[in-house]
Amino acid sequence: MGDASLCDVTFKGGVEFQNAKFAKKALFLGATFAGSTYFSDMTFGEAADFTSANFMHGAVFTGSTLIGPAIYSHAAFVDTGNWSEAEFRDRADFRDTSFTLGDKESPSAVFSLARFYKPGEIVFEDVDLDRAVFFNCDVSQVWFKPSVNWGRRPRHGQLAVFEETASNKVAEDYFFQVEGKRNYRAIAQTYRQHKKNYDSRLDYWTANEFHFGEMEMRRLAGPTDGPLLQLRRWWHRNLGFVAWYKYASDYGNSYRKPLLWPFGTLLAATLLFPITGLELKQAISANAASVTYSSVWNRQDSWTNNFWTEAKLIGKSGITAIDTATFQRTPEYTPVYPRGRVVAVFETLLTASLFALFLLAIRRQFRR
Repeated sequence: MGDASLCDVTFKGGVEFQNAKFAKKALFLGATFAGSTYFSDMTFGEAADFTSANFMHGAVFTGSTLIGPAIYSHAAFVDTGNWSEAEFRDRADFRDTSFTLGDKESPSAVFSLARFYKPGEIVFEDVDLDRAVFFNCDVSQVWFKPSVNWGRRPRHGQLAVFEETASNKVAEDYFFQVEGKRNYRAIAQTYRQHKKNYDSRLDYWTANEFHFGEMEMRRLAGPTDGPLLQLRRWWHRNLGFVAWYKYASDYGNSYRKPLLWPFGTLLAATLLFPITGLELKQAISANAASVTYSSVWNRQDSWTNNFWTEAKLIGKSGITAIDTATFQRTPEYTPVYPRGRVVAVFETLLTASLFALFLLAIRRQFRR
């Protein structure tokens, strides 16, 4: 076929253009496709212009090759627009493109395995992509304008890609679920590409939100084979290193958590040291007795006096915990070896790690 100029035309029935070629321009400006629309395995030559077109039952461009510019600005898709395995060899405009879904479980736009030969000239602007699928599609250089709307995580509010929350059926249909298991590693790659994209444009705030999603996928992925698989998977998701990274700082996105956790650490050490025992470092006698909760309690004394004695002990323990956390070399009281020293070592390691996470979060949030 040569040029196709079908502007402002209404196609009342289904439209199928498959395994054919528009040698030059394919112009469908303002066209209305009332039925199902298929442009599968098509080749569009000089240009494919669907500006202000209306697709009442979605459109399928699966496997199509768009050699020239592909324009979908102001187009409206009432159902899914599918560009999986399509090749965009020139620029593509998705400006003010509308995706309206009748089926809430379906994706709005699918670009799985699509290839962008000039990714810097692929533009999405004023588009709702909260249900778009970019699985196995390199979007690290695609131009997503600030007006693009992404989905959000229900609990934390960070940005989320649809592949993570889509139903199992959608995941199976678009290959990010295999044998009943969500492919979290591959979804992490999608998050990583979005993070790289926004990092390269110096939009660190948005990049950090996609970083959260990438790390969540790494936490959920876990081991895939070997003995005690279910137990190891549960451990990885809830008590593994990545899980603690989340608990401590939201994967480096929160600088408040690393500030709050040390207070809990100091409180725990303060309450534990009197159980293991404290001793005065400047004690003259080598056999100086350690003080504990039970050793300072005098059954012959009044409850009030004992209460204040215990309070003073906790105060001394608190100072010891602060000295330990701040690497003081000459504390007045030291934890009794060996159990108290074990608590002190854990406190030191934990507070140092939390301080490092605090600095990392500050850098991620306020870098320039």
